[in-house]
Formats: sequence, structure tokens, C-alpha cells
Amino acid sequence: MTRRALLLLAVAVAAIASVPVLLSDSRPTEDVRWASGPAELAGTLHLPDGDGPHPAAVFVQGFGDWTRGERLFRVHAERLAGKGLAILIYDKRGCGESTGDWRRASLAELAEDALGGLRLLRQHPRIDPERLGLFGTSQGGAIALIAASRSADVKFLATLSLSTRSPAEHDGFIVGATLRQKHYSEEEIARAVELHGQLLEVSRTGQGWEEARASVEAVRHEPWFRDAGLELHPKGSGRWSAYRDLPMDFDPLPLLRTLEIPLFAAQGEEDWLVPGRRAAEVLETVRSEHGRDVTVVLIPGAEHTLRVRSGWPVRRWTWPEDYWDALDAWLAAHVLP
Repeated sequence: MTRRALLLLAVAVAAIASVPVLLSDSRPTEDVRWASGPAELAGTLHLPDGDGPHPAAVFVQGFGDWTRGERLFRVHAERLAGKGLAILIYDKRGCGESTGDWRRASLAELAEDALGGLRLLRQHPRIDPERLGLFGTSQGGAIALIAASRSADVKFLATLSLSTRSPAEHDGFIVGATLRQKHYSEEEIARAVELHGQLLEVSRTGQGWEEARASVEAVRHEPWFRDAGLELHPKGSGRWSAYRDLPMDFDPLPLLRTLEIPLFAAQGEEDWLVPGRRAAEVLETVRSEHGRDVTVVLIPGAEHTLRVRSGWPVRRWTWPEDYWDALDAWLAAHVLP
């Protein structure tokens, strides 16, 4: 992912952390740990009141550094526990109390992290092992989709701001969208996207570094190059293998078309990191043409974290009631008793 995309995601994370949300400490929680390959994951299980057995889900993080302390996870965990759904939130590899390094992990390995949490839930005396699922936000939706395709234990799936593009295609889109917001010409945007594709091709094949270097040097001093966040890593850098390790060419559509469990997909109408309207249209096609149990909700005015700006005279970003209402209705119909 480009440096610009990393910065934008970091800004989104900081914005979430700044939202003043009152959280309740009245419901039971348990700190848990589990192994996933060489990594040890640390998390917190938020439980509903009562002995259960309760349905439960693991919340899977998107791209970047994430801990269970982020408000996105805590707000969802506490609210959903209040509705009767236990939620396991955890520190991503290399973040918080979890060991390992998510930057060196493939999507499949991150999916195994989530499935390890699901196996832990299966053994919990207050959890119903037949009603287990996954929540995934942004790239975490793709990771959750991979996990669901690998385990019959996953009975339902909910995604927030799921990209229906491959990571490579999505990253190229972010380059273009970033420059378009800064009012560069379409010709300059096309040059940036083309260069981005050339750099990804070096990472994909291991070939063409010298040609890419020449392309970068030819435009290095142009303003759009800096604003696009493009960079040429040294020839021997391990960063070039990131494409193959991630993998950047993962296409979520084949998994979506064969998905046999209920899917709730919420997209933000004003999300320009993952264009919500386009993703919603693709998901509607999966539902109508492939007969899958897909519920698509496009949240008016919502950005990438599905929040909208509301309030007067002080305006702040909050999760809208129509999002919660849609999620509650889907859970009531597919998951909760």
C-alpha cells in the first residue's frame, strides 16, 4: 500500500479515537489469549448478561496498527453484547499485547488469527458453538471472507466498508482519488496511476526495477508525485516481496459468489477510500445473480468508518441510528434467538 494510503488510514484511526463515546463497564468481560502459528494474540471477550449459551463473533481489523482499545471495536463490542451477541476484540499481530508482525503476514495468516479466536469461543461454556461468526472492517472484511471460506464453524459474516476490488486495484484507486481531491488534472492522475502500476509490477514479478527507477527519476520533482505518495524502495529491499506476501492480487468476488452463509454488508455513501455506492452495487449483483443471502446497506452521508457528522452547535462524527437499526434487524433475523 502506498505511503499516502497508509497516512489516510492512520488519519481515519485517529479520528475514530477522538470521538467522545460513553462506554459501559457493567457487562462481563474476559481477557483471553491464543496461539496462531508463531504469534500469540491477546484479546478481550465482551459477554452479554446471563449464562447463555450466547451467539458470538470475532471482530477482524482492517489495514494498519489496531488494538482492542480502539473505539470502533469497543463501541461495537459493548453495544452488540447488550443485544445478546458476544464479541471478541483483539490486538492485531505486533500491536498492543499481541506478538508477531502483521506487516509480514499474508491475508491467509491473518485469517488464521481470527479463526484461532473462533476456536477459543467454541470452547467457552457461555458461547453457543453453533452460532459463531465474524465481523470485519475494511480490509478485515476480506480477511473475514477468507476465514469463512476455510471453516465451517463460521455461520454468519458482517462486513463494514468491504472493498470489492483486489488490494492492487484498490491501491491504484486511492492514488487517483487522492490526487483528484487535490485538483490535479486527469492527465496527471493517469500518469500517477500508471507509475503506481509499474511499481506494483516490480513487486509482483521481481523484474523491471531499473526501468521503474528511470520512470520515478523522470517525475520525482513534479508536485503530483509527492502528493501521490509513491516511492521506489531500494533494489534489495524486502518491501518488494510485500506484493506476493499479502497477496495484492486477491480477488474477493469468487468467494462472495460462492458464499453459503448470511452476509451483512454496510457501506458508507461518502466513503472515497472504498467507494460505497460502487461496492454496494457489486454486492447487490452477488445477491441477485448468484442467489446469495446478502443484505446490503448503504449509509447516507457515512464515510469509511460508517460514521456521519451530526450535532449542533458542536458537530462530531457518530455512528448513525439507521446503521445500528439495520444491523440489529439483520442480527435478529439471522443470528439472535
